Amino acid sequence: MVGSSRIYEPVCELDAKPGGAIRIHMRGPNGIVYPMTGAYQEVVEPERLVFISAVLDAAGKPMFELLNTVTFAEEGGKTKQILRVRVIQRTAQAAPYLAGMEQGWTQSLERLASYVAKHAKE
Repeated sequence: MVGSSRIYEPVCELDAKPGGAIRIHMRGPNGIVYPMTGAYQEVVEPERLVFISAVLDAAGKPMFELLNTVTFAEEGGKTKQILRVRVIQRTAQAAPYLAGMEQGWTQSLERLASYVAKHAKE
């Protein structure tokens, strides 16, 4: 996240159902781990995922919470994905993390696209 060019996820646990838990630990190249928790609000296959996520501080308390909405639509034989993220709660220490959020999502979505392209050929 903050100040890193690549993120590695040593923990990624997802229970994709309404009320299902999310637990992700992202580790930057500097070795710092950024834990995140959350819960799915809606899972509407194959159209939409809605979930709340929170990045935790060193004491395990949320620095900020986000409402994430991911929609999927068929477009010309491909899947179009739209991500909308809204900050619903933040602390004073959240600013640098939020400033890097677009870059982090972009990197994650680029890795997902690469993974899908690679495995679509198999």
